[in-house]
Amino acid sequence: MSFDLTPHNTLGLSAKADAGYIVTNEERLSALVAAGQFSSENTWVIGGGSNIVLAPKISGSFFLMRMRGISLVDSGGKSRDADVVLLNARAGENWHQLVRYSVAQGLSGMENLALIPGSVGAAPVQNIGAYGVELSDLLFELRALHRQSGEIRIFHNNECGFSYRDSMFKQSDSPWIILDITLALSAKPKFRLDYPDLVQEIERRRIVDVSSAQLLECIISIRRRKMPDLRSWGNVGSFFENPQVEKTVMQLVKSEIPEMPVYSVGNLYKISAAKLIDECGLKSLKVGAFAVWGRQPLVLINRGQGTYNQLRQLVRQIQQTVQTRFNIALKVEPRYLGST
Repeated sequence: MSFDLTPHNTLGLSAKADAGYIVTNEERLSALVAAGQFSSENTWVIGGGSNIVLAPKISGSFFLMRMRGISLVDSGGKSRDADVVLLNARAGENWHQLVRYSVAQGLSGMENLALIPGSVGAAPVQNIGAYGVELSDLLFELRALHRQSGEIRIFHNNECGFSYRDSMFKQSDSPWIILDITLALSAKPKFRLDYPDLVQEIERRRIVDVSSAQLLECIISIRRRKMPDLRSWGNVGSFFENPQVEKTVMQLVKSEIPEMPVYSVGNLYKISAAKLIDECGLKSLKVGAFAVWGRQPLVLINRGQGTYNQLRQLVRQIQQTVQTRFNIALKVEPRYLGST
């Protein structure tokens, strides 16, 4: 007996696990914990399957989070800022629909994160981000359940170990399963508008005073131009992280690619992985049914019946080529599950 994971990963990889469970409420999850279903190391909790790479045969069990619910929360004096509104969402909610909901409620802060695929519970794990905004900028707190003891604990923002596309929950030994998150949003416009693509889109639309709804549509338009439609091409969005490098490395790259976008991140400099891949002439690279998406080199697409080994080979070729050309190691964003 096995559980078919093929429809539960957006890359469209054919994969099977020993067992699978649909979790629609906390009682069901607690019962599974009490029954010892999480006692094995080979257990994985997934949401929309938009940030995972699955091996063909996986020894272990998968738990699909389908808990739903969105609500505005009475801050109860938790926030000193009168303009802050707390928004709670359960782990199984669709992330993009939550962004749309927040804008419809007249709240600001989430617009730049529109159209990122996946579920709410996965957002803190990856510390998702786009166009200058990260989940860690918005998270007030989250609730999580310990997969061995069943304890439910509240984690405040500064307890989550957030960094670029990372958190304590992403570590392989993390025992915590995210149940819901609470975001601190603004009742007044609070926008991040300085990314070049966004600046150009606002100018193209001749928008003078940007509203939350207009910003949302700008982000959606940009992402739809750049990103492949999941209904046609299997993908996980950005497959590689933008490298954060030392100043000397940044200067070497800029000397070779003067137009390279650079953003200061503390003592490091974030540069464009897409530009590095493009400069290496890899936008047309294909291995079997997997290929680099021509409009956005960070994205790898499954053109149909692509295999796990084809994807791994494509990833290695990209990493090795960029490493040889620029001496920069590209890190993979999605998690590989069921493989070494």
